[in-house]
Amino acid sequence: KEFDEKNKKYFGCNVNLNDSEWRSNEASKFRRYFSGNPKRLDEFERKNEEHRIESMLLTEFSKKSGKDKVLCNIQPVKLAGIARFPMKTPLTASKIKDIAYSSSYGGGVDILSRIGSGNSTKLCIMEVKDENVSGEPPAKAIQQGLAYATFIRELLRSKSGKEWWKIFGFSGKLPEQIELYVACVMPSVNNNDTSFKDIIIPVEQDSFHLHYLYFQEKNNSIVDVVTSLKQ
Repeated sequence: KEFDEKNKKYFGCNVNLNDSEWRSNEASKFRRYFSGNPKRLDEFERKNEEHRIESMLLTEFSKKSGKDKVLCNIQPVKLAGIARFPMKTPLTASKIKDIAYSSSYGGGVDILSRIGSGNSTKLCIMEVKDENVSGEPPAKAIQQGLAYATFIRELLRSKSGKEWWKIFGFSGKLPEQIELYVACVMPSVNNNDTSFKDIIIPVEQDSFHLHYLYFQEKNNSIVDVVTSLKQ
């Protein structure tokens, strides 16, 4: 039943297999439907586009420094330095006015990265969007990023904070004053919003630093970026 519901939800397939045998009429209709390579419905296809962009950005950020890297001094946080992962949080922040605790169903940080070099390296929470439009502007992406950054800060200030600091790829001790970068990441347009550049939001002894990264792509590769992140 769950299998049938997902096929209907994501692909518009109304064939109910109900554990039918492979030679049944239902199974035949099912095979015929998917032999036409149906696309996901629009709302889910867009989510796939965001995943494509995240993967493209992670590939670019993972490059070693050199002429082929468009943004220097950046590396994505990876588990054991190898595996890509979306940092899960218990918060739902897709609707800014309705940020809520959602336990294991919360959203995740799109890309968690380290910016800078040596002792000046900062942890950056990146909120990625596949479009740069008025309906979902950079300011909204920044707000979503701030919600997740708030959770990351609480995590680092918890009893296990030192362990998380190491998991995030830092070899030194957890700073007495944590500076977290929060960046909106989306395609570049003619009038990119840079109004929040250099804004710093203090939280007790720590602070959030707001940034932007606008990119251009060609053949599924990043070819240029406009950013306030220090390189």
